[in-house]
Amino acid sequence: MTRFLAIILLITLSNSVFGNKIKKGFEELNKKNFYNAERYFTKSLKKNTSIASFGLTKIYLSNDWRNLDSAYRLILQAETSFSLIKVKQRPNLKVKYDFDSLAIQAMKQRVSEEIFKNYLQNPSELIFVEFITKNDWSHLVPKAIHLRDSIAFNSAEQLKSSVAFAEFLAKYPNSYLRETAKYNFEEFQYLEFSRKGKIEDYEAFINCCEINPHFEDAQNRLFELSTPDKSLASYHEFAKKYPKNRNAEEAWRMVYKLFMKEYSKEKFLEFKEKYPDYPFVNEIEEDLKLLSATFYPFVQNGFYGYFDKEGKTIIAPQYDHLGVFQDGLAVASKNDKYGLINKKNQVVVDFVFDEILEFVDARGIVFKGDSVGLIDRSGREVVPIIYNDIITLGNGLIAVKEKSDSNYFISDINFSPKTAAVFEEIQEFKKGISVVKTKDGFGVLNTNCQWLIPAAFESIRFLNDTLVEYGFAGKKGLRTLNNLKLTEAIYDEFSKFDAVEKQFIAKQGTLIFYLNDQGKLLFETPMEYFPNAFEVALFYKGISVFRKKGKYGLIDAAGKEYLKPTFDALGRPLVAIPAIKDQKWGIVDWKGRSILPYEFDNIETIGYFGFIVEKNGLLGFMDQGFRLTIPISFSIVKVFENDYLLVSNGTKYGLYSKKGELIIPLEYDLIKVFDGDCLSLIKENETAYYFLRSKMYLKPIK
Repeated sequence: MTRFLAIILLITLSNSVFGNKIKKGFEELNKKNFYNAERYFTKSLKKNTSIASFGLTKIYLSNDWRNLDSAYRLILQAETSFSLIKVKQRPNLKVKYDFDSLAIQAMKQRVSEEIFKNYLQNPSELIFVEFITKNDWSHLVPKAIHLRDSIAFNSAEQLKSSVAFAEFLAKYPNSYLRETAKYNFEEFQYLEFSRKGKIEDYEAFINCCEINPHFEDAQNRLFELSTPDKSLASYHEFAKKYPKNRNAEEAWRMVYKLFMKEYSKEKFLEFKEKYPDYPFVNEIEEDLKLLSATFYPFVQNGFYGYFDKEGKTIIAPQYDHLGVFQDGLAVASKNDKYGLINKKNQVVVDFVFDEILEFVDARGIVFKGDSVGLIDRSGREVVPIIYNDIITLGNGLIAVKEKSDSNYFISDINFSPKTAAVFEEIQEFKKGISVVKTKDGFGVLNTNCQWLIPAAFESIRFLNDTLVEYGFAGKKGLRTLNNLKLTEAIYDEFSKFDAVEKQFIAKQGTLIFYLNDQGKLLFETPMEYFPNAFEVALFYKGISVFRKKGKYGLIDAAGKEYLKPTFDALGRPLVAIPAIKDQKWGIVDWKGRSILPYEFDNIETIGYFGFIVEKNGLLGFMDQGFRLTIPISFSIVKVFENDYLLVSNGTKYGLYSKKGELIIPLEYDLIKVFDGDCLSLIKENETAYYFLRSKMYLKPIK
């Protein structure tokens, strides 16, 4: 009974505190009599601020009595004044009117939702900024932030400037669009600086925008613009002017590469004197040491490498192919592509070419697909790789054929044309002259591309440095290099010129004539032509082989018979003469007396030091004293480097001296000259070297 009376008393007190106006206000509100409800709640604001404000908020959120500004103001007022309600009164208010702090918070969110919906009718950055500022407690703030940032970002995009995105980032540093805005800012910033593409524009960008991700690209573009001709002078100027540029090191190295196209000790010393501030002096010293070092290519397990003069491996086998080092660089290939390496095994020119030919005049012909170009030692394209053919002519000249033209034009090695495209054929310059062909015929050019002999002949062939065979109307004649005609074109062909006896032979029909180096007949009487006449009929110490009525003999320098023609054939005279009798070869003296019996299948005079002899299909060598210095047991015997004889048993090669000393045993697949007196010896999967003068072998140390 006591508890019941207490509750009745509490209710009575509550009613007396909040009065009938609050009660009537909620009753009218429930009936949607908003006018009456508003009147009751308004009259209660002073005494019952929180709950009256709450009731009014409900009224102003209704569709019929809508006033969002008032609803916003009143719900905040309900919240701030709620603490004035005594704690013991709050449970009764919850029961009667569903009013408490949670109800206020829920109403606040509802108010913000209605305001937000209203803002969505005309969305703008400023509206959502206002919403976020005034409703920082709303659960819609994240969405408002998202919309605010999206609208602001779109506005910046419309302006298309770095300033617009910089302002966006300053206003909204934590935006979900921050990274995109930052990216756009950096893009527009770089674009605005570099739009004109001038050197000063990139300089300004580099000076102000070091943290921009395009900073390195700007440095690269500055490098490209500052070195358009890729010349030594422009690289040097760049390195000096922009020492902090990321390409300064590359510029210095290009200065070094271009200066050292002529690879010599003198050039090294000249470079050091001319560029004392070169930052990699230690590398120059190292290169200078390597300059005189000879590296020997070798193959191991199918890959190529180099070893030094002591057999120590310097560059381990790792390449598919290696060339000989030429002025400090060597052609190398990997994965079917070719490039250039130096003696430090550094890649100087990347492996991007299908082939690189040996360098001439510091230029190398390169191939890509069916196109040809020319590079220098640094890999720079001197001639673009777009041509049909290029020929290195020497003397600082090249011949180039366009894909759209069937003729060559001549250019210098810097690709400055010297002639029009008029040459159908062109040969390498030798001793400053070249045989060429145009539509008018063959002629001779000097290195100034001037005609020594006009292009008017059917053929041109040099017999020596000054004597030229020319073709005209199907016949051959002789001219000098300065185009003086020595003979009419009345001959069929000429032999090679014998520089010792200063003579050659001319064929005319079935006859041969002997001429001196002025094209004059040694004697008037022609001789009968015979097979191999151009080889054996040249005079030796005033004596020559001739044929008459199918038999062979000797004549003297006046054309008179020295030895009557009684032999079936004679070889080229030396200390004696190879001769045939009964289809066998022997050797007779100058009087025709037998020195060696007729028991050989063939005897060939070799130069001025002996005879290659054949018996039963095998070959040997006999010196001038008729001693068999190389046994008759080989399938191949031929002169090698003038003083030696290369021999083969059909599978392997060896080397003899002309005195018969076995220099290199028959155990190699290939013997060839490497450099000077050094020979390269290839055997299966091994490489060795042999020095002829010192008689020393060099092999890689395993």
